[in-house]
Amino acid sequence: MSGAQEPRTGWLRASSENLERHVEVMEDCTAHAALAKEAERWGDHLPGDAADLFGWCLAQPQDVLLDLLAFLAAQSVNAVETKHDHTKTARLDHASDLAEALSFDMAQHWTPSVEGFYGRVSKATLLHIVTETRAPMQVSISELKKKDAARYVAKAMQGIAWLPAPFRMTGAEPVRAAA
Repeated sequence: MSGAQEPRTGWLRASSENLERHVEVMEDCTAHAALAKEAERWGDHLPGDAADLFGWCLAQPQDVLLDLLAFLAAQSVNAVETKHDHTKTARLDHASDLAEALSFDMAQHWTPSVEGFYGRVSKATLLHIVTETRAPMQVSISELKKKDAARYVAKAMQGIAWLPAPFRMTGAEPVRAAA
């Protein structure tokens, strides 16, 4: 072992998924804005130099440290299901278990829009959504162009709290009245 020791500045690490690369319209999900606001708040509170972090932590009351721990833990959960996730992974199972334990209801944080969701799925998926939710449709989706069908479905879905399968907790009903 050499006489010189490396400085201990990178002892605490958390990684997080960049959600912006997975979302077309960030405004569809209010949780994005809440996470960004919380990250900014912690950025204002934490010391700018990593070497000062441990001392800062020692000077904080327990409730502040628990808030920081909760924020960091939340940032490290990756529940993004990509097209490459063909089967359930330990990462997605962990995220699902955590959501269930916290009674997390994604419908309280995500509202599909034409630009961010309905306009990006097939007409067959739009028809499935309308059938599953029993949304009131005044026109036949199959007779419309896809863009028009997406707009009609979005309008019909107003007031219906529906989640696509990847957003649902195990055993959760796909549809409920909006809060």
